[in-house]
This record gives sequence, structure tokens and C-alpha cells, in this order.
Amino acid sequence: MMRPGAIAAWVLVFALGFCTEVSAASARRVTVKVVDIAGGRAYLTPGEAAGVGVGSIVVLRDRRYRVVGATGKHAVIEMKGRELRLGMTGRAEAKIERSSGTSLLPPKPLSAYENQWREPVLPATRQTPEYVPLGNYSDGTRIDLAVSTDVGGTIALSDGESFGRAALRTRLHAEPFEQPVFFDIDLAAQSWFGGNIANRPGASSRPVIAVRELQFGYGTLQSAQVGLGRLPFAAVGVGQLDGLRVRSPTWAGFSIGAFGGTVPNPLDNLPTLDTTRFGVQLAYQNESLDAQPFVGLSVHGSTFMGEIDERRLNLEFDVFPGNARVSGHFELSMHDELNVWQAPRFEVSAAGLDASFRVGLFQLAGRFDMRLPERSLWLGAYLPLGYLCNTVPDPASSTGNEVVCLDSRDARYFGGLDASWLFHRVALHAGANLVHSQTAANFEQLAGYLQVRVLRIADIAWTDFSVAAYARSFVSDYAARVAAGVDIGRIAELSAYYRISLNQYDADPDGWLQHSAGGNLYFGLGHDLDLGLRVDGIFGEDVSVLVLGSNLTWRPSW
Repeated sequence: MMRPGAIAAWVLVFALGFCTEVSAASARRVTVKVVDIAGGRAYLTPGEAAGVGVGSIVVLRDRRYRVVGATGKHAVIEMKGRELRLGMTGRAEAKIERSSGTSLLPPKPLSAYENQWREPVLPATRQTPEYVPLGNYSDGTRIDLAVSTDVGGTIALSDGESFGRAALRTRLHAEPFEQPVFFDIDLAAQSWFGGNIANRPGASSRPVIAVRELQFGYGTLQSAQVGLGRLPFAAVGVGQLDGLRVRSPTWAGFSIGAFGGTVPNPLDNLPTLDTTRFGVQLAYQNESLDAQPFVGLSVHGSTFMGEIDERRLNLEFDVFPGNARVSGHFELSMHDELNVWQAPRFEVSAAGLDASFRVGLFQLAGRFDMRLPERSLWLGAYLPLGYLCNTVPDPASSTGNEVVCLDSRDARYFGGLDASWLFHRVALHAGANLVHSQTAANFEQLAGYLQVRVLRIADIAWTDFSVAAYARSFVSDYAARVAAGVDIGRIAELSAYYRISLNQYDADPDGWLQHSAGGNLYFGLGHDLDLGLRVDGIFGEDVSVLVLGSNLTWRPSW
């Protein structure tokens, strides 16, 4: 007869089989925010009370920093330039430094130190430094440059073709004058190779040169500001724009702005006059308050080929009350009374809420999101009608190949919940999420995960084990994963993993095993140069590939 302890162990094993994994990077994530910048250092919150202590790795804007100082509520990192700004958020490695209490040895008597110290000698009596004029001092100039190369590809080990991609990206923020003039550049030269990819469909969406930002601006965060050129975003809920954006000075945290211009071609990223976009924005941001609230409201519209197209209102907010964070977004869209998508005159096209809070070593985070297919004449020129609504064959079509919208109410709902507990050297993470479409009979995705991570093994290594379960509309996946990593001399980090999963298509009662293994190497080649290498192998019944990737980033500190 099986003992009660053995029964409990088997119950735990089967329970773990219906949870899901998280990556090694997310296992130690703690949300951090830049609250102050001074003397080449950035001050973040939270600090040691949340597990962000000396030696923790912080990632902000895809850059890695190491915590050099920490208190209960704050952590300090050294910047490589002036790449960070107030209010930026990122993630950090959670770990806790604890000292073990030991009894102090009895102090030596003062007589033991008699005649032990030499007479002091002033350094200036033995040094003869040369005179060097300091000149005029000015800190009005600032240049932040990052140049990175990405080279990678997928190598087919059985059937199929191999592909690769290489890119050289340059990002620059320059304030070369004492006046508040700035330049922002973000562009990339890229190439794809292998598999006759140049002659495949979609070649126009793979341009050799991609310009994400090319902006000239004048002003500061507090004063009036103007930006001209290719803007990465124009306002809340409004993306890339070739045009002009202006903003008033802030008054008690409030500011008002306006923008207008054309929208680049979504395929080749080239300028085009087909689509114009314009609007206004009202914003409130007060970094002097502990909660550091931000609220942005934009009202904007667009034209396509001379016709009125999008008309939308977007609202976003972000607030940090105590050890919590709450953010949300809302979008209201307006359509013509008669439109090809059969959408109502007004509809809430997107809404969501994202929140988290921490109590001691426990953190809970949740997210809800509702989104309708984005509909516009502009998108309709590039996408099939089925991307914008639910379609049926057009009864008036003579060929039967034409389709029309049946209805537009096909909202997609997402809900997720994550919890974590951090102990001395052990972190436990668990969570679940679901995806459901309004017109679907069942959930399109159900997923859950459980991960146990052991930190600071001999102060240089970590390891974790996780189990995962995914149930989707056409395939299910049940997996287990083990990983480990080690810090090499404070200048490099090496990690590796192995994952095994049982997969099954809903249309096929038989399942199959899939194996994955890989490793990562991050290496600091110098103060300004970082190298990252990655290799992954995936082997199963219907796949056998090797995925390679590399990144080299140079950030000169001027």
C-alpha cells in the first residue's frame, strides 16, 4: 500500500505538469523605474526591499547595467552616457544580500598600537605637478551614440531551406550646442540571404535601409518643444509620422501639443503622400509627486487618398502608488455610418488595464486587454478584408471569389495573472493566461506555468526548473525545462538550457516529442563594447533546425 507521503509527492508531480515555463530572463524580473539622474548615475526604485541589491543586473532600453549601490527603497546604477531619462521603466534581477551574524572579537588594547604609525607626510611636499589650464567649463553638449550589429539565421538540418539576416543599426541623440537643440537618428542597413528570399513574396517589406527616426528638435521637457522630421511616435496612440510636432511649456504638470504629417509606407518604410495624420494631445505628468502620475489624451484623424479615414480618441495613464503600479489604455473609434466593415458609428476599439503590487517578498501582477481588429481605408489597401472583419462569400459576386464583411464584432480578450515569491536564494514564479475571441466557441489559448529558480549559488551561478502547459485552438504543448547560468569574472555570463515537450495537434490523436537545447553568452569586451552570442537547436517530428544569433554593440562614453 502506498504511503500518504508518496501519494502527496505524485500529486505534486502531476500538478506541476499543467503549469508553464518562463524564460531565464523573466524569472528574475522586477519592474524598476528611473526616479533621478545625477553625476553620471541613475537612481531607481524599488531597492533592496524588493530584491534589487548590489550586483543585480538591470535592463533598460535593451542595455544592461549592474547595481553599484542600494538602500531599502532605491538602487543606483552607473550610466555609460546620458542614455536614460526620468520615468523610464525596465527590469532587474531580483536577489537579496543578507549577512550572517557573527560574534565580534574582543578589541585590542590601545597600548598594542603604540609606535605603529609613521609621521604623516603631506603629498604636496613631494609632488611637483605641471600647470594645466582648465579653460572654460561647459556641460551643455551631449552625444549619445549606439552602434550595433545583428547577424543570425536559421539552418535547416533536414528538409527545408536555410535563411539568414544581417543588420547594422545606428542610434544617435545629440545636443551639440548650449541652446536646447537636439538631433535624434535611428536607422539600420539590413540584408536577408538564403533560400532565394529576394524573389519570394513580400520582398518589398524587407528594405535595405530602414529609417525609424530622423528628427530635429528644439526645446526641453519643461519648455516649449518642437520636433521636425521622421518622428517615432507623434502622441498617445499615434505611431510613426513624417511631419511636425509642437508642444507648449508645462504648467503645473500640464501641457498641450499638436502634430501633423504623412504616414510612411508600411512595407518599404519610404515616405509617401497617400496617408496624412493630424491631431492634438493634452498631457499631465508630475515627477515631483511620489506616485509620478502620467495621463495623456489625444484626439486625432487621418486621410487616405484624399478621403477622411481614421477618427480616434486615445487615453493612457500610468501611476506608481507606493509599491504598486497601475496603468491603462482606452481607444474610441468613429466610422462613417455606411462602411465596408459594417462597424457601428462609434465603438470602443481597445481597452486594457495592467497592475502589479509588492508586499515584502511577494509580488502579484495582472493584465486584461480587449482589442478589435484595427479598421481603416489605409490598412485595407495593404491587407485582405478578412484581417479587418469576419467575412462571408459575396452573394453578388459572379465568380464566388469575392468576400464581404458579415459583422465587425470580433473582439479579442486577453487575461493574465502572475505571482512571485522571493526567499533568500530561491525564487518561485507561477501564472496563467487565456485568450478568447468573441466569435469563437471555446478559448483560443489556455496556458499556465510554474518555475523554481535558485540564485547566487556560490555567489556566481543560478539554476532553474520549470514546467509549462499550453492548450491552443489547434495544438497543445506540455513541456519541462531546466537551465543554468554562471557569472564569469563579472564581465561575462554563460547560460544553457534543455527543454522537452509533448505536442499534439487537435486533428491528430497521436502526439510527438520535441527537444530543444541552447545556450547564451554575454561578454563585456570593454567599457563601451558588449558581445552577445546565442545558439538554439530544435528537433522533433516535423522540425529539425539550428538557430544562430549574435549581437555586437558599441556605446562610446564621450
